[in-house]
Amino acid sequence: MPFPSLAGIAVGMQTQVWNGPFPPPQAVDAYERLLPGSFNRILVMGEERQKAELALASKATDAAIADTKRANWMGYSVNFLALVLGGAFIFTGHTGAGVVAFVVQGIVAGTSMFLRRETHAASPDQGADRARPTSKG
Repeated sequence: MPFPSLAGIAVGMQTQVWNGPFPPPQAVDAYERLLPGSFNRILVMGEERQKAELALASKATDAAIADTKRANWMGYSVNFLALVLGGAFIFTGHTGAGVVAFVVQGIVAGTSMFLRRETHAASPDQGADRARPTSKG
């Protein structure tokens, strides 16, 4: 079976890409012709989404602050307890136990400061990416 002649046939394709939270102006006009007030609804949906994302970022920040405060309070408490126990051991004549308590307190304090510094260096400002979401589509 012979193939038909393709002479005189033109094929064209057009692609339009729009990047942003709202449709392109031509699509907005089409939406408004079909359903008046639809673009306003799209705007309201975008505003509500942004409010929700900001609220979520705020909650995450508050949780991180509370977690840091709790970790600091617990670390200070453990170190203070070790200092008091070390002093009490030395005062009551148990010098070896007192020295061990002081050494352990120093190791724990130094290790916790090192680990905290390494954790913060490994994850610089993670919350900033969530606070400024990117839209695709």
